[in-house]
Amino acid sequence: MSEKEDITTVEEGRPELAETIVSEKLDWRKVLDRISYKGIVRNVPFLAFFVLLGVFYIANNNAAIETQRELDKQQKLLKELKWRNMDAQSKLMNAGMEAEIIRKGAVIGMSPLMMPAYKIVVDTPKIK
Repeated sequence: MSEKEDITTVEEGRPELAETIVSEKLDWRKVLDRISYKGIVRNVPFLAFFVLLGVFYIANNNAAIETQRELDKQQKLLKELKWRNMDAQSKLMNAGMEAEIIRKGAVIGMSPLMMPAYKIVVDTPKIK
């Protein structure tokens, strides 16, 4: 019996089985056609597209990692600069206190006033 007669005999009895047998044979042919050299050559544009997408994905991923590293460096630097700023502000606040000024002035021979300060006013005639 040939292949065609086998399929027609099966078709007469059960048509759904015949369709599955034919589709299975066609599926294998389709799979072999896709895997063969001819199938690969036909799919070169699709393969090139996927390769290009892969290259873009890898390049984007590397750029994102490099950006994140740079961001981490800048955040560490910013944190250090904030601490330096806070330290300088606290030193300036302490240096501006009256007791600190008196203590530093005593080193060079200055002392605080015992009397309140007063203003000297000189009367000068206005020139017209």
